[in-house]
Amino acid sequence: MKTPRPSIIVVTPEGIQIVGNVVTPEGIQIVKDIAGLSNLLVAATPGGIEAQEQSAQIAQTFAEELPRKIQRSRTDPSEPYRHLTDKQYLDKAGIKLLGPAQDQLFNRVELPKGWRKSPTVHSMWTDLLDARDGKRANIFFKGAFYDYDASISFNRRLQVQSIYYHGATPCYDLRTGNPPQGQPELQHDHISRAVVDNLTFQVLFETPHLKEIQFRDGNREQALAFYDQKDAADKTCTDWLIQRFPKYKDEFAYWDDDLSSVTKSTKK
Repeated sequence: MKTPRPSIIVVTPEGIQIVGNVVTPEGIQIVKDIAGLSNLLVAATPGGIEAQEQSAQIAQTFAEELPRKIQRSRTDPSEPYRHLTDKQYLDKAGIKLLGPAQDQLFNRVELPKGWRKSPTVHSMWTDLLDARDGKRANIFFKGAFYDYDASISFNRRLQVQSIYYHGATPCYDLRTGNPPQGQPELQHDHISRAVVDNLTFQVLFETPHLKEIQFRDGNREQALAFYDQKDAADKTCTDWLIQRFPKYKDEFAYWDDDLSSVTKSTKK
């Protein structure tokens, strides 16, 4: 018995029509034309591209897949895993690489028990969380047809980052990156540099607040002074980490350690 070729079926006002076989050159061209028309409609619809990105983000959330592209340094001598292959690197995280996914940007994987992907409010970013809700990696996925791309970068448990303030009020929740519940979004005017625990989202060390001055504010000298202060604050945080957590650059270190005895300190 001859196996029938899969058909391209189109719904029109006149009814359902078979317009070609997908495995023929003519059928392949019809598929490309339909996809192109779909993307044209997406681009022409207000909010269409954002909706396409969000739809792709949600679909990927439920797929046991991770981006093939891993953002990591292979040349920095201070990076402990620069010589590892991607498979060996994922093994360090307990992630089993199973092979290419249907989407060429992704690989099929087996995640450790309890790990999951959690979409953020931004359609291009998804968190990879472990069984204790630690933010183990950031997944970037731009699902728009015109700039289709994906990558993943793994987080250290302890990292230096900015905390944004409106006066003395924090503008964002460290876990979600959104304004604290019940608080409107505030425009920040000060920042600090801090050591943040990516498992508990507690601040372990924080520098004094700095008034943020950007070059666009029109005062070049004050902006340069601000960036010098920010660099000095970064060094203060790094020195604090080196003294207490010498392997802090290892993205797979300290995640199983109990750091509850480390109390928050602030540079005066």
